[in-house]
Amino acid sequence: MSGYKSIMVPCYDETMVENALAAARSVGARFDALTVAYHVTPPPTVAAPAIYPPDSGAYAQNVIDAVKSANDAKCVALESAVVGACQKAGVPCESDASAISSGVMWKTVAGLVPKNYVEEARVSDLVVGVRRSGEPSQEGLDIFSEVITGSGQPVLIFPDGESLPDEFQIVVAWDGGQGAARAVNGALPLLKSAKSVHIATVSNDTVRQPDAERLAERLKRHGIAATKNVLEGGTKAPEDVLQEFATRQGASLMVMGAYSHSRLRDLVLGGVTRSVIRNVTLPVLLAH
Repeated sequence: MSGYKSIMVPCYDETMVENALAAARSVGARFDALTVAYHVTPPPTVAAPAIYPPDSGAYAQNVIDAVKSANDAKCVALESAVVGACQKAGVPCESDASAISSGVMWKTVAGLVPKNYVEEARVSDLVVGVRRSGEPSQEGLDIFSEVITGSGQPVLIFPDGESLPDEFQIVVAWDGGQGAARAVNGALPLLKSAKSVHIATVSNDTVRQPDAERLAERLKRHGIAATKNVLEGGTKAPEDVLQEFATRQGASLMVMGAYSHSRLRDLVLGGVTRSVIRNVTLPVLLAH
């Protein structure tokens, strides 16, 4: 991949739109990419509870109408937030793909959550989201859990309010696994743009140390000079060791593979493990 040309930002909370778009543009502007602000409006027949007896059709219809009205109002609020954020940033915003090749495109569809978010992610180069401090919404957890595991595309999660600086360093958390390999593939445009790249592996009594030399050779063929770092884990969890190393290096981004589905809620909450959930301080690019 020579560069990202389409970046998807799932839009489901109007209070997070401005920071999410700013984070996406901090990546996309480097590659003249189109950022797609994407919202899915679920059908009211799905959202309305099916608890009504057969003879209460009028009441059920009233509830469905109320849900539809709320869904429509949310869509209007999200569009307003997207347009307002673009105007504030001086970024062009359109709803017609043929009218814009970079900047931001607002796109809304009627469909199923999270199914349609996953399908849109599959035809995007990168998905960007933000992790709000505190407890995230269930909707956000469901969307990003499914996008990470089901889209096959890299997902870049920023702490809320953070963006990628002009000059940045990257730590690649390399465990030799499929997820890590896919994360490296998805991060190649950023790895090529980084000021420095550090491959980090963790060695302790319970974790087999993967061979980082071959990854470094592969990156070198892409013009990326990466240093190799073997981190002694001792009794610490590998994820805690990696987080501490990234902090010491002043890294602006960590690249790593997502773990099994049972840990996906931890991933979206704040990174890839319990320690990152407690202390996330930098963006994380994940692939599964």
